[in-house]
Amino acid sequence: MPDSLAPQTNTIQGMELPRWPGRLLSLLAVAALATLAGLAWLWISRNPMLSTWDEVMHLNLSMADALVLRSGDLAALRDDLLLQDRWLPPGLRLLGLPIAALFQGDAQTALRLLASAMTAATAFVIWLGLRPVAGLAGAAAGVLLYLLAPLNMLGAQSFMTELPLHFAAASALALLLREAVAPRASIWRLGLLGPVLGLGALAKLTFLPTIGLAWVGIAAWRWWQERDTAALRLRLLLPAVGLALVAWPFYLLNGGRYVGYARQTAEGYAFFVPPEDIGQPFGLRVAYSLIWDVLGFGGLALLASGLVLLLLAWRRLGQGQRSFTLLSAVAALPAIGAFVLSNNQTERYVGISLILLAYPLGLAMGAALRDPRMARVARGATLVIALAGLAQLGTAWAIAFAGPVPGRPLRPLVEASWRDNTACDLAAVTGLMPQRPDGERLRIGLFGLTTAINPNTVNNAYLRQGRRAHVIELVNDSETSINWDKLMAESAQLDLVILPEIFWRGEADPAKTPVGGRHVADRSIPDYRARLEAANLIEDRGAIVNGPAPACAAHALQIRQDNPAVQAARARPLRPEARD
Repeated sequence: MPDSLAPQTNTIQGMELPRWPGRLLSLLAVAALATLAGLAWLWISRNPMLSTWDEVMHLNLSMADALVLRSGDLAALRDDLLLQDRWLPPGLRLLGLPIAALFQGDAQTALRLLASAMTAATAFVIWLGLRPVAGLAGAAAGVLLYLLAPLNMLGAQSFMTELPLHFAAASALALLLREAVAPRASIWRLGLLGPVLGLGALAKLTFLPTIGLAWVGIAAWRWWQERDTAALRLRLLLPAVGLALVAWPFYLLNGGRYVGYARQTAEGYAFFVPPEDIGQPFGLRVAYSLIWDVLGFGGLALLASGLVLLLLAWRRLGQGQRSFTLLSAVAALPAIGAFVLSNNQTERYVGISLILLAYPLGLAMGAALRDPRMARVARGATLVIALAGLAQLGTAWAIAFAGPVPGRPLRPLVEASWRDNTACDLAAVTGLMPQRPDGERLRIGLFGLTTAINPNTVNNAYLRQGRRAHVIELVNDSETSINWDKLMAESAQLDLVILPEIFWRGEADPAKTPVGGRHVADRSIPDYRARLEAANLIEDRGAIVNGPAPACAAHALQIRQDNPAVQAARARPLRPEARD
């Protein structure tokens, strides 16, 4: 039978229950959200420029899309969304496009602030999903598991694919929870679920294997309970239609590439723990990472208390809540398992699992507080959660103003305010050459890469000036040898070659450790320079200082456009932007 959807009250069998647990956890949730927003503002104000790979790439994509949109060429915008960076679903680009177009003056800052807004929106959706079923305390507890996670402290500062992924996951679960406990299938609820699933599918390929499991599982469970085939079709087909309408053009053209990239990632990282590492050191490493980087001590108190309360209150939950809890827990396991067995333990990959666990935790807290037999235990857990959460938030603020402190448990809180970032402004690079008179974008090649000087950071400098450049990586960092004929032919097609100055001077980047002969370009600059000079291809423009840190300096070589070989080479396209 479906669960009751009667409004949650603080009265059980005529006995008034204390309201303070719900109010206390709600206040803590507000404080956690304010902390995430405050730390994000501090980070952005202290680091207006970023020297990273992924986040700058995502910022560039939305800023470039906005430039095309403002030009009025909608066909070009369509082609860019479908045919550029085809290995990555475009959910984050679609989210960032209107923001970058609206805030033309400082689109980069607006997009970075959007991360905090989306984190708040995800928390609000979790609250909305749990409040009618789990009450105020349960809703606040679920929100806190999401907000207290150190990985989301960083997520609220970072324009990354987890923003639409987490929002879509929270929205889908809110709808699925209601579908699990409602007396009958709802056309409007299932109709809304479809586009939400589509947004999640466009955010990241991992969305459907997790949230999709909960969707199909709840539909199957309701059919098993009711034997209503018409309702089963409605629960499966109506969301599937909405999902297809949102995601089909991108998956039709690029679905194979999405899967191929995911497979390469899995083969390169996931399930790559050497057998000799399966032992106590490996176990301790995983435990430390899950406890301190993923949960934090506030989240650990929440999850431990929630597990105890779930066991105590299991029979108090309705059948729909129990099935939803089991399906959410099962759906959370793949991401956690991949994280545990991976050498690439990137904490943000587990964020979707935290959202899946937030709902069962909220249900357990709400049920326990409404049961007089276990309300005392639940109120004690509330106090423990509040103390741990306040300690974590207070520590985060202290570190933000006092500076970094040592200690493994505090590392994620330190990274929220003081992680490494070389604040380089490469705007000076954009002044080396004016826009080409034929209106074509400047062609720029990077030879040798660092976190400060790479195609993304160079391209970002042009986009912040309202210009688009065609920036390529001449030799990938993973290469162990150089095809010199191909490199010289591509170099002749360029306007500029940019190199990190530290490599030009023959120094090494301490942040890069050569593995198996990789990073060959970093070590081949003298040979490359000699070949360019022998072919009379370059004019040395010297070093350009782009910030106080030595890593910010770039060396520029301008390709001589009066060379007949260059004039012939420019007639050929420079690497089509439709990536295979």
